[in-house]
Amino acid sequence: MRRERIYVCHTYYHVYVACLKELNLAEEAKGGATLLLSSMSTDFGDLLQRAKQSGIFEDVLSYDEKSFEFFPELTELKRDRGSLLLNMRQRIRFERRLGQLEEQFVPVDFAEYKDRYVFCDSDPIGYYLAYKKLPYHALEDGLNCLRYRDTAREDNAGHFGFKAKLAALGLIFIQNGYSRWCVDMEVKGQGDAGPAFYPRQGEDCRRGSEGARERSSGNPDSDRAAVQGSFGPQKAVFGHDRAVCLRGRKEGDRCDQAAPAGSSGLQEGISGRNCAGRAVSDGDFKLYGCAV
Repeated sequence: MRRERIYVCHTYYHVYVACLKELNLAEEAKGGATLLLSSMSTDFGDLLQRAKQSGIFEDVLSYDEKSFEFFPELTELKRDRGSLLLNMRQRIRFERRLGQLEEQFVPVDFAEYKDRYVFCDSDPIGYYLAYKKLPYHALEDGLNCLRYRDTAREDNAGHFGFKAKLAALGLIFIQNGYSRWCVDMEVKGQGDAGPAFYPRQGEDCRRGSEGARERSSGNPDSDRAAVQGSFGPQKAVFGHDRAVCLRGRKEGDRCDQAAPAGSSGLQEGISGRNCAGRAVSDGDFKLYGCAV
């Protein structure tokens, strides 16, 4: 049976954002979502039961996700071979085997879902989905975390451009939007403007923005109560009416009011331009953000 959505969460913040995304859906689009709580890095306590009682999700499950250190046979495949090509060959073997070993702990069939949302795809779940060749949406691990650190580059220091090309071909895995199987990378938008989406190079900006056009149920009080039932008193933001998405462009191209040519790094509040988006440098190409 084809199911709608699944959210893979590793922290309380991830669960909170997943709740907001569900509550922001149009009424006719709600329902059919699964919340998957990974126990690899967080003890969620009784959150699983509280999330079930909230009624936001159709199903709430625990996921005993395993780090590669759990599998002794993978240790040898992490050893430096002293050569880029030998290391890449070994890395391909490592990532494939990690996906195979992880499968026994995955409690759902991800192929059944139309949309798969993954927070922190650098964890084994990202490698597993790449191994299974299942497209997924990546979500920012923490608020503004990509503004200050690019862990994809940090974890792949040295010949990053070459490695990014291998990831785009699906030969190796790199997190944060570089994987062939990552549909887009979602980050928190400016203020209350909603999330920003970073589609793959050359893809249509508007395709990635569909999720940001979601609406709340129209009753913020009831939506907020549902969230507070799971998390306790928290301030929630609803009714994101404006989407910010980025489109793959060559330097100097216009996207309505484009970011200045040559911009690099995640940028906010581009002065002198009526642009609600941001620019991000990504290897050999740039993405420019504009309001849609």
